[in-house]
Amino acid sequence: MDGQTAVVEEALQREPLHFTVIILLIADIVFGLGLAVFAEKVLAFRPMAVMGCGLAALGLAERFGAERAWLAAHEPPPGPPVVCHGDFQPAVVRLDASDLGSAVIVDWSSARLADPEYDLALTTLMFWSVPYLADGIAQRKMLKTVREMIVDGYRAAYEAAAGPLDPDRLCYWGAYHALAWAARLAAADLEPLLVEGATAYVCGSAGFAEAASRLLVGLGVPVADIRVERFGPTG
Repeated sequence: MDGQTAVVEEALQREPLHFTVIILLIADIVFGLGLAVFAEKVLAFRPMAVMGCGLAALGLAERFGAERAWLAAHEPPPGPPVVCHGDFQPAVVRLDASDLGSAVIVDWSSARLADPEYDLALTTLMFWSVPYLADGIAQRKMLKTVREMIVDGYRAAYEAAAGPLDPDRLCYWGAYHALAWAARLAAADLEPLLVEGATAYVCGSAGFAEAASRLLVGLGVPVADIRVERFGPTG
């Protein structure tokens, strides 16, 4: 049984917690089906194992050493886990505009058991980054003026519904998600997006900003044409 558990555990660190397993966990809570030991042993979220598997899959197993060292050194102790969506954003909410109570959250393919701050940090990082997807300077400036209000409002509503969040955990998971984004930001993905003579904007944690800036310089973007905005933990 221990060997089988190890195999399942390794697989779950490579892949997110699937919806089927969430249903089993809910059934355990409601009907007492005896899955608690399985959940504790196998489904525990090990963030650095997940990060390592993700980097290896991208061919970046030896990259981001300083960032990974910071995350490993500052990893918070496990807290009471909750079911996290793993990719919560407006695009995954389906609702009737005339009936907000009809809202349904879809696309649970990235779900896992983790801190509530894990989910909130990713969503707020998405909100924070929206201005850099804007079509023009005017729209970008407008979105930058409201993003703090959106982030603060979302966090306040979350805490009102689920209780207070740990700011240190929120900061840690923000850095964790930013590194995951940096890892997926391959030069091959960036090159088609570059516009000669245009300013390139980089927004994220210090580690993310440094990695993305190096990629841009490697693609021939002059340092003077790279604008960086850093946030989150720096050391």
